[in-house]
Amino acid sequence: MSSILAVLRQLQRAESGSEQLALPANERDTAYAYDLLEAAPEPDLIRKLIAPGFTSARFNVRIRAVGTAIAAPLAEAILADAQRLFGEGYSVSVTGAFYHVAQDSNRLVAAQVRSFGLALGMVVVAIGVLFRSLRLTFIALVPNLMPIAWTGGLMGALGVDLSIGTAMIASAVIGLIVDDTIHYMTHYTRVYRGDSKQAIRHTTTEVGPALLVNNLVLALGFWVGCFGSFKPTIYFSLLSGITILSALLCDLLVTPACLNLFDRRRAVPS
Repeated sequence: MSSILAVLRQLQRAESGSEQLALPANERDTAYAYDLLEAAPEPDLIRKLIAPGFTSARFNVRIRAVGTAIAAPLAEAILADAQRLFGEGYSVSVTGAFYHVAQDSNRLVAAQVRSFGLALGMVVVAIGVLFRSLRLTFIALVPNLMPIAWTGGLMGALGVDLSIGTAMIASAVIGLIVDDTIHYMTHYTRVYRGDSKQAIRHTTTEVGPALLVNNLVLALGFWVGCFGSFKPTIYFSLLSGITILSALLCDLLVTPACLNLFDRRRAVPS
């Protein structure tokens, strides 16, 4: 921690002639140290730590590099400790660029989570209006939510923080992967004639190559960002490409399995 206390320790050591750093022992010595600071030939250096009139002081707290999710509660804990130590007669507030960046980052992450919920709701409504079937709407959601859940689990396993970049993955990718699901299921409903296996085989043969090429191009396009130097951008690019390829596997494997399963259940007499 660097603050006016460090300056006071240096003044006290110079005045006492001691080799050890120590704060002024009493109020008189402290007032004398402040008089020396006020008469300093370079007051601009002191003004970085204490305001004119000595009515407010600045304390810099140095911490190791941490994520914004940890920085915000850490700042609140430091603020609570400072208020307890200084007492009710002093007003303590947190400032600094890092603190405000952490606060803004957490707010943006929360906004991204809300926007994903809104986007998912709109996707459900759009699919429901398109197919006019609760069964097909549910099936369409499975291959779109599984890749996002998989990516979230992968982030947790690798220790990747939920930052601005990683929070954008779900909202950005769902608009891309839902198109493939709709394309696949639309073709399936067109060729379905009572035999789900035949319809799935025909749909995968006709639509599968196009989905493969489309998702490979998208994933490779996102992975270009991995060559950058900004870590959130690298994580966003890498995980977005992984999510897109996971969605492709879901569209070609999970979606046909769900369609076949639901068709069997519908064929079983009640």
